[in-house]
Amino acid sequence: MNNYKIGSFIAKKRNQLGITQRQLAERLYVTDKTISRWETGMYLPPADALLMISELFDVSINEILCGKRLSKEEYKEAA
Repeated sequence: MNNYKIGSFIAKKRNQLGITQRQLAERLYVTDKTISRWETGMYLPPADALLMISELFDVSINEILCGKRLSKEEYKEAA
């Protein structure tokens, strides 16, 4: 796992939704500072936040942890 890739993926998906760090933080019941720390790779989201992020962004937790969308073959390898 690469914290930077994970953070970049979260930031990319957030931007694709057109929401700010503060708006994402409100949806996940955390602070915008926490979102910033995740997006810069300083920290990883905890398991409960990963589940909420995956539902919000319509991606799998494996994709978040790999830092990219996965093809079916890549998904099998990541699992």
